[in-house]
Amino acid sequence: MDNPLAAIQLGKELLGIDDASYTRLLEDMFGKADVVTLTSKEQSELLSRFHLLGYRPKQITSTVPQSASPVMVVSK
Repeated sequence: MDNPLAAIQLGKELLGIDDASYTRLLEDMFGKADVVTLTSKEQSELLSRFHLLGYRPKQITSTVPQSASPVMVVSK
């Protein structure tokens, strides 16, 4: 996932972390109560913690089937 804030939000939801626990985690790890105030490095550290807790983001795959091909129009 290219957006770390979105990945963090998804991880929080998938791990079932409630708001109070999440805020406490941020305060314990970084001394901050809001994820938007985290640096890029801190966001990476938080995602690493989520991974330790079992968060495994799924790769997003294309919704276009492999067999799909562009339509070719042939005129007579």
